[in-house]
Amino acid sequence: MGILTVLLIIALLYFQRRQLEQRQQVERLVGQLHTKALQAQMNPHFIFNALNAIQQFILESDQETAMVYLSRFARLIRMIFEYSKRISINLEEETEFLELYLKLEKLRFGDKIQVHFEVADELDDDIKLPPLLVQPIIENSFKHGLLHKGAGGQLWVTFSDQGEYMQVVVEDNGIGREAAKAYSQWRENHNSSGVDTTYERLQRFNEDNHPPFEVTDLTDENNEPSGTRTTLRIRKHQG
Repeated sequence: MGILTVLLIIALLYFQRRQLEQRQQVERLVGQLHTKALQAQMNPHFIFNALNAIQQFILESDQETAMVYLSRFARLIRMIFEYSKRISINLEEETEFLELYLKLEKLRFGDKIQVHFEVADELDDDIKLPPLLVQPIIENSFKHGLLHKGAGGQLWVTFSDQGEYMQVVVEDNGIGREAAKAYSQWRENHNSSGVDTTYERLQRFNEDNHPPFEVTDLTDENNEPSGTRTTLRIRKHQG
């Protein structure tokens, strides 16, 4: 056996060992993050899909993407732990959290969905709002509108200044709420507690008698379902 052959075998064994070590490291992190995510009381649907995506990257030997996903997921969980202990967070913290969450979902969906995120320049970063308020609305768009659409999905999240209030619009071009009812998670016993909780929290925060948000079923020129728009009104509070 020539020296070159021996060197190639050693290199191959080293590479295989490194791959195994990386894979074991990723799998250990997945287990740890799963526990922390449950402790943070994140939506089980999101936890399952995020960890499923990480494991898929591992199976495809895409360790680099798996580590990127893990790093973002770990950071998201740390933010949830921190923010959930506070009465309010500022707009900058909320948008940072949402942008990270959207990157995770975009990594999972890939080219099937395009995400558009915009915050009006005139909005003060120090505006206060309840922590983790908008994420359940965005998750609904992914879970019920865009998941079953296939390719060509679009999601818009916009923050705008409306005088005394800040307006947040979450809009998707998904299959619509009526069509989503045909799928298992939208049967009669569907639990929309995340959205209901958001409604109640925002109503208390605004301290007025106006509905804190409204949901609009969108239709195209043929009056066919073309998505869903949720509009939130958040009273401005300064820190």
